[in-house]
Amino acid sequence: MLAQKFSKLTDFNHLILQCQEEAYTLAFYVLGNELQACETVQKAITYAYHHPPVNDIQLGILSNVTSLCMQLPARAIDLEVVPEIVRRLCNIPNQERLAVILVDILGLNYAQAAIICRKPQAQIGRLLTHARVRMLAWQPV
Repeated sequence: MLAQKFSKLTDFNHLILQCQEEAYTLAFYVLGNELQACETVQKAITYAYHHPPVNDIQLGILSNVTSLCMQLPARAIDLEVVPEIVRRLCNIPNQERLAVILVDILGLNYAQAAIICRKPQAQIGRLLTHARVRMLAWQPV
């Protein structure tokens, strides 16, 4: 069981170092705000420490980040200070955005994205297709 793997804080910290960058990237691209992304990742890591995922720490933390991001109210972001990809991502529906971030930006496979999103793999594929079309068609105002 994974809980036994990090019975010591140093073991847990070692596992976190392996996935914290991906967790932050996910939170930032979903939320579009650095401070909120940092806070969300910290909450997800704290939750993972107190409630260890059964198998995969990376998928567990990314799943926690996803859940926390989806609970937050949508916020207006300053489109002048974020990269073009974030502007395009902010103009597509949340579930499509999440699929793009997990697969195209973080490089996870469909099966991993399906676990994190709690959706079938086929639906991840459909979400990606729709998202990519929307992102290519988006024109800034």
